[in-house]
Amino acid sequence: MKTAILLGFVGLSTLAFSHVVVAQGTAFTYQGRLQSGDSPAGGFYDFIFSLYATNTGGVAIAGPVTNTAVGVTNGLFTTTLQFGNVFIGGSNWLQIAVSSNGANLFTSLSPRQQLTPVPYAISAGALSGTLPASQLTGTIASNELSGAYSGAVTFNNGGNQFGGTFIGNGSLLSNLNSGALVLSSTNNVIVAWGLNDSGQTTIPTGLGGVTTVSAGYKHSLALLANGTVAAWGAGLTNDPSDFIDYGQAIVPAGLSNVVAVAAGAFHSAAVKNDGTVVAWGRGDSGQTNVPGGLNSVQAISASEYCTLALKANGTVVAWGSNNFGQLNIPPGLAGVKMVSAGLAHCLALESNGTVVAWGAGLTNNPSDGIDFGQAIVPAGLSNVIAIAAGGVHSLALKADGTLVAWGAGLTNNPSDGFDYGQASVPPGLSKVADIVAGFEHSLALGSNGSVVVWGNTTLPPVYLDNAFAVAPGCTAQHELALRRLSDAPVAWLDSDNTFNGNIQVNGVLNAAGGLTMGGDLRLNGATLWLRGGNDTSNGLRYGGFGAGGPALFGQSGGALGTVATNGTSSVALSWNNSQQVGIGTAYPAGRLDLGGDAGNAKLLLQGGGGPSLGANGSQLIFNLGGGSRFSFVDSPGGKELVSIVETGDGYGSIGVDTTSPNGALDVRGIVRLGSSGQYYAPGGNEDLYIIRGVVASTGAIVAGTGFTVTKGATGFFTVNFTNAFSATPAVVVTPQSGINRIATCTLVSTTSAGIWTRDTSGTATDNQFDFIAIGPK
Repeated sequence: MKTAILLGFVGLSTLAFSHVVVAQGTAFTYQGRLQSGDSPAGGFYDFIFSLYATNTGGVAIAGPVTNTAVGVTNGLFTTTLQFGNVFIGGSNWLQIAVSSNGANLFTSLSPRQQLTPVPYAISAGALSGTLPASQLTGTIASNELSGAYSGAVTFNNGGNQFGGTFIGNGSLLSNLNSGALVLSSTNNVIVAWGLNDSGQTTIPTGLGGVTTVSAGYKHSLALLANGTVAAWGAGLTNDPSDFIDYGQAIVPAGLSNVVAVAAGAFHSAAVKNDGTVVAWGRGDSGQTNVPGGLNSVQAISASEYCTLALKANGTVVAWGSNNFGQLNIPPGLAGVKMVSAGLAHCLALESNGTVVAWGAGLTNNPSDGIDFGQAIVPAGLSNVIAIAAGGVHSLALKADGTLVAWGAGLTNNPSDGFDYGQASVPPGLSKVADIVAGFEHSLALGSNGSVVVWGNTTLPPVYLDNAFAVAPGCTAQHELALRRLSDAPVAWLDSDNTFNGNIQVNGVLNAAGGLTMGGDLRLNGATLWLRGGNDTSNGLRYGGFGAGGPALFGQSGGALGTVATNGTSSVALSWNNSQQVGIGTAYPAGRLDLGGDAGNAKLLLQGGGGPSLGANGSQLIFNLGGGSRFSFVDSPGGKELVSIVETGDGYGSIGVDTTSPNGALDVRGIVRLGSSGQYYAPGGNEDLYIIRGVVASTGAIVAGTGFTVTKGATGFFTVNFTNAFSATPAVVVTPQSGINRIATCTLVSTTSAGIWTRDTSGTATDNQFDFIAIGPK
C-alpha cells in the first residue's frame, strides 16, 4: 500500500505554543488527507505521531503517540493528539507513520508536516497592555518578560519556577523564609563502590559536569553535559589476549553531541543527537556492528553479546549474537518507551505500562545455567514505568513506587552460584524513583535521594545521599551513582555544600552525621577523642605511652578488624588493659595470644611462604616453609648448636654440633647417659649400622629387620645381613631367657654370622636366641 499525506493543518482546538496566554489545554486536533496510490484512502487506519523541532533528522522531542482505528473518509481524517506541554516556541514538525487497521505494518510518511499556529495563538502573540492576572496561565516565553517593573508583583502559586541568573546583591530582599528555599544545583559528583580490580570505581580526577553514568563488567562510562564521553577501568588498551581489555574504554576520537551511553560487558555504545549510534570495544559477536542506515535512535542498552536500540517511533532494533534468542524481537512489538538488555535476555516497556521479554529465561530450568525464568513476565504485571534486566534476573518499577522482581535470586542461596537474593525485594521498599539490575545484585534509587542495594554486592558509602541517577549495567559487579552537591557561594541549611576556601571553627564542631574528608585531616598534635561527653580515655593522638609516634588507646583495650558486606565483624588485632595482645582473637589470654584456631602457619617468620610456627590441638608445629634447616644458635648470627635438617625424602635429621647430620641423629661429641652421666658414648664421625633380632628354634624371625636366617644342622643357624657391613661387625648372642642354654657366635663376616645353641652339657640343641650386630656401614 502506498500512502502519502498531501495536506496537514491544525484546527478545531487551540495549541499551547509559547504565545498562548489563555487557559487552554495541551491536546489539539489534527486534520489531514491520506491517499492510497492515486485515490483517496477510506476505512480505518492506525497512526503513530512523533514531534520534532526539525524537518529532517534530529531526535523526537515528544511522542510517539499511537492512535488506532482512525476513520478515513474520502481521504480525510481527524484525530486528537496529546504531546503535553512541549510547545515553547519555534517551529515544530510531525513525523507520521500509518498502517492498515490492526496490521501493525507501519510506513513512515515523508515529508514531515509542519505545525502552524491557529488564530488564538497568533492573537496571543500580539497582545499588549494590561491583562488580568487570571488570564496569565501556561508558559510565557522568556523574551516576552523583559524590562523593569516598578510595581509590586505577587507570586503565590507553589508551582512557580524561576530560572536564570539574578543580578544584584539582594539588599532589598527581606522577610525571606530560608526553610522555603529549595536548592537546585548542577554541581554533581560520581560516587562509586564495589569491585575495583580494573579501576572501574576509580573516578578520573577532575571529572565534572556528568549527566549520565553506565557500568560495564569492568569499565565505566560517563556522559558529560557538553555531549562528550569519559571512560575508565578495563579497556584503556586493546589487548584481547588478557580477556579483559578490548578497547571498550578508548572513546573514539572526535565523538561529540552524544545524548545517551550504554556500557556492555566488553563494549560501549553511544547515541548522538542526530539519532545515530556509535559503538566500540569487543565486537566478535557483532555487538559493535551498528546496522547500516540506523537512525532516529533515542535510547540504547548493551549486554555482553548484543546491543538494543529504541527508535523514536517506538520500535526496537537489536544486533550482535543471537545465541539465546536476544535478537528475536517479538513480532509486532511497537509503542515501546524503554528497553533493557540482560546478560542473555531482553526487556521492553510498552507505552501502556506492560512488559515484554525475550531471549534466555523463557523457561525456568536452572540446571542449564542460563534459564531462570528471567523472561517469564509475572502474570498481570501492569502500570510499570521502568524496567531493568540483570544477569539472570529482572526488575520492574511500578507507578506507585513499588518493585516486582523475577528470575534468579528469589532465594538467598549463594552456594548454588546463582541465587544471591537479587530478586528478593527488601520488605517495605517503596517510593522508588529508579532501578538497576546488576550481574548478581539489585539497586533502588529512592525519591528522597537514598540508595538501597541487595544481592551479591557491597553496601554504598554511608555518606551517599542526594543521589539523582544510578548506572545501569547487567554485567556490572560495581555501581555508580550521581550525587547532587551545592555550589552556592553561601551555606545552605539542610543541604550539601561545597566550600572552596578555608573554614575555621573557633568553638566545638559537632557532626551528628558522617564526616567525610576528601583531603588531609591534620590534628597538629591534638587528640582525636572517640567518645562523647568529657571522656579522655579513648582516642588517637601523636605521642604518649613511650611510643614516639601515633598512639591509639582505649580505657579497657581496643581492636582493629574488618567488616563484611553482611555486617559481620572480624577482629584482626586486639589488646586489653592487662597489656595482653591478641591476633585473631578479641580475648587475649597471654602476653601474645594467636587465637584458638589450628593452623600450620599461625606465625609466619618470613614472607612468601617462608618458615612459620603453627599449632594443632596439643601439637606445636615448626614449618620450614620450603627451607632446609631449623637451627638453635647461641646468639643472633652465631654458632648453630642443634640443627634439624630436611633430607629431601620427606624425613629429617638432627645434628648436634654439626649443620650437616649424616643420619637421623648425628652427635659430634660425647653422649652422656644416666642421672650423673656415669655412662657415655664417644661421638665422632663413625657411621654405625646396627642390626638386632630374635630368632626362634626353627629359624623363624620373631623380631627384627635387616636380616634373614638359614637353619643348618641341629643347633646351628646362619644370620645373613641384608646390607653388608663395610668391616666385620661385633656380634653378641644370648640364649632364650628363662632356659638354661648356651649360645655362641662363630664365623662372623661382613655379610653373615654363625650361631650355635647348646645345652649345659655342650650338646647342640635347637633353641631360641637374641643377637645384636654393630659395625660400620
